[in-house]
Amino acid sequence: TIKTIGDLEKLMDKPALGVIPRVGSKELTDHEDLSLFAYDSPTSAFAEAYRSMRTALMFSTTEGAPKVLHFTSVNAGEGKTTTAVSTAINFTQTGGNVLLIDADLRNPSLHKIFDLPNNNGLTNYLSGDVKPADVAQRTEIERLYVISSGPIPPNPAELLSGGKMKDIVSLGAKRFDYVVIDSPPVLGLADALILADISQATLLVISANSTRSGAIESGLKRLQHSRAHILGNVLTKVEMNKSGYGYEYNYSYEYGSGSDATDRQSSTVRS
Repeated sequence: TIKTIGDLEKLMDKPALGVIPRVGSKELTDHEDLSLFAYDSPTSAFAEAYRSMRTALMFSTTEGAPKVLHFTSVNAGEGKTTTAVSTAINFTQTGGNVLLIDADLRNPSLHKIFDLPNNNGLTNYLSGDVKPADVAQRTEIERLYVISSGPIPPNPAELLSGGKMKDIVSLGAKRFDYVVIDSPPVLGLADALILADISQATLLVISANSTRSGAIESGLKRLQHSRAHILGNVLTKVEMNKSGYGYEYNYSYEYGSGSDATDRQSSTVRS
């Protein structure tokens, strides 16, 4: 398994744009969802790690951060949704208008994270005559808009591979400073490959001490075959005090079980 940034960079031959520490249940006492922890706890090391990642993204190309960012992972439960949400919020905090799209049409979660209705979303636009403006929803976070998944369809890959998905991403890039896409994992599904092809950059989110190098290599090959521009990687759930990073805090980053557990902390409930 991958344990350090050095391991990951050597395996992928791509830069590490983020090193995200574990967060334990004690830290999440008042949080229903880990995805908003960095926003609600701006002084935490977890939030600082994502701010550092935002800075790395701003210097990742000569033009700054790519306008259309696609987040995926090798397997479920590695932290891709938390990373997509935290990155989107970080861009709003620098004055940018951000569109966050839930393109995980198999296990969507953004509507739950932001407490938004999901009866009208991306699948309604892709399969019908709904206008893009009718599916973009304001959130309580200033300058952040979300397109939720909409009803789960029987044919996610077919919907995503149509021209309308390219159209809505292109329109979002014109109307917003950044478009952030949360997609399903790479292995076993075509969805992430389709989304990588229409995005300016893909970031692969990897969980430390659990994701095997062979699985990462397989995921990389699949992304490369889809013409993905893999910008770099993000290593999550890092035991900072055990990995030689020089920090003195210890975080545990645990997940619950069930269909909504990919990026959710099920053992805590917001009061």
